[in-house]
Amino acid sequence: MRSLSEAGFCKLIWTPVRGRFFELRAGSEVLATLKWEKMVGSLATGKTADGSWTLKRGGFLRPYVTVRVAEAEADLAVLRHGARGEGRLQFSDGRGAFWRPTHQRRGEMAFADSSGTWLICFRPISKLFKFEVDVEIAPTALGLSELSLLALVGFYRLALQHDEDAAAAAAAAT
Repeated sequence: MRSLSEAGFCKLIWTPVRGRFFELRAGSEVLATLKWEKMVGSLATGKTADGSWTLKRGGFLRPYVTVRVAEAEADLAVLRHGARGEGRLQFSDGRGAFWRPTHQRRGEMAFADSSGTWLICFRPISKLFKFEVDVEIAPTALGLSELSLLALVGFYRLALQHDEDAAAAAAAAT
């Protein structure tokens, strides 16, 4: 696997492989994977050339996502959500990134730095029975050590939102 920084400005897309297993691809090349550990639940494992992490949703009224290095007990980072879906990814060393909408109607989201400059943008693609997300990396983000982790956390958050929206739609239809 090549790192996201090496992939540069290629067209990147998160696409389902089977069940709850997704790959981040640049053409036919796999740059990252994200696999839910069970068909029900929120625990997932993400892998890139830069490492392996677990992600898990927590909280009810104040939801958050924890990120740990695979096999570790301590949180590496926590993404806390606001009322409108925005949030802040806070790393244990004090660094952070903001999770913000870029285009409200289409569900586009991005991680941005403290000045508001976007680093990595996620654009869900509407397809019948298939959840895919285009990923665009800003040129200024290519050197970030946490770029792979941002790609995993952002997609994980959108996948959770997609699952919640689908469950709500199914409940409303009955």
